[in-house]
Amino acid sequence: MSNKLKITFQDNIGNKYSIQIEGKVETDKIHKILEIYQTLNDDRENLNNGQTDSLYNRLISIINNNFSSRLFTSADIREYYEDTYSENIKLAAVSTYLARFSIHGLLRREKKGRTWVYKLVTSNHNIKENVTSQERLSY
Repeated sequence: MSNKLKITFQDNIGNKYSIQIEGKVETDKIHKILEIYQTLNDDRENLNNGQTDSLYNRLISIINNNFSSRLFTSADIREYYEDTYSENIKLAAVSTYLARFSIHGLLRREKKGRTWVYKLVTSNHNIKENVTSQERLSY
């Protein structure tokens, strides 16, 4: 018998999301979907409230201050984040942010074997100043 699960939710600014799973529904996959939901809402709330200690700002700070002139992976950023903030963070969350930074042209992304490798490509090596508020809302 095949299982079906459909998850639909709306974020704080009105975007609607629908995810449908058919087949083996694994608890781990559901947790990842819930993390995405939480990330979408938490980051928008932090941005709207002007909080500077959001995950978005923390990751940008780590990249600007420690990886501005060298190649890095999601695992590198995760390790540095956990060492710096003494908090666990899912690798999937870091990967999502880095992929979005790449889409916005802030990072260069290249596949090396099974791993994505990133490099900061902004001319002044400061991501935060190169991302508009509207672009930040898409994270």
